[in-house]
Amino acid sequence: MVWPFLVLQKMRQRMQVPFAVPVAPRLSVPALFNPQSVVNSLVLFNLMFALQTGLDAVYLWGHAELPDGVSPAAFAHRGAYPLVLTALLAGLFAMVSRPYVFERRGLQVLLLLWLGQNVALMAGAVLRLDLYVEAYGLTYLRVAAFIWMGMVAAGLALIGWQVLRGHGNGWLLARMAALLVAVLYLCSFVNFADMIARFNLSREPDVYAVQGGGRAPVRLDGDYICDLGPMAVPAIADYHRQTGQAVCAAWNMPAYPQIDNWREWGFRKWRVRRYLATDTAMENTL
Repeated sequence: MVWPFLVLQKMRQRMQVPFAVPVAPRLSVPALFNPQSVVNSLVLFNLMFALQTGLDAVYLWGHAELPDGVSPAAFAHRGAYPLVLTALLAGLFAMVSRPYVFERRGLQVLLLLWLGQNVALMAGAVLRLDLYVEAYGLTYLRVAAFIWMGMVAAGLALIGWQVLRGHGNGWLLARMAALLVAVLYLCSFVNFADMIARFNLSREPDVYAVQGGGRAPVRLDGDYICDLGPMAVPAIADYHRQTGQAVCAAWNMPAYPQIDNWREWGFRKWRVRRYLATDTAMENTL
């Protein structure tokens, strides 16, 4: 709301310092960060990541048989979240090592290759999480993980573009902040409780997962769906109307979303109430 009233160009001119400001020297720790150490680190990192990329190509993308004692669910769960942390550390190292990129021949290629491998591993992490969700259902944490992985992949792509174009870290941080604000803004319009409930309720009853060395049917976690609260009421009511089966008992059925005053009003709550009001039969099932 304030942005249109800011005359940024005039403000920038008025805030210019009329005298030369000495440029601060680049912060450097020669014992740790220098062109040779960055080259050695990138060579080692590329070799390590190439090993992980090869394993993903064999077991994840190639659907090879997993080693004994490793179930598909364990394989998906163990690799998803550690790879996100690895990608964050990769982005931090890329920002620190960027000033040395043009001081050694081939360093830019090594850095871009490493960033590309990180993006590929993030895609593998998304697939691992998707396999885990397919076996055990969707939760708030897993939805957040999908969004977070997408943001990390976009951040790595921005770092790659920064290296190619020679932009400073200020340019990168500004665009990452814009990405964060855009994602938060768009998420404010999404009813995640309804999305989670509909996904879990739409799963086929004959889905199987490997548990304890054997194949066992995945049971619908009705308690978790009912604990999603009033925002999941449309999905629960739709399922009850279409199948005739009640997901929640009388004691744990989410309450009808109430808006008693302007403080309780919210866009997502208003949409839920409007959706329920369009079908009296649905409202009678609550």
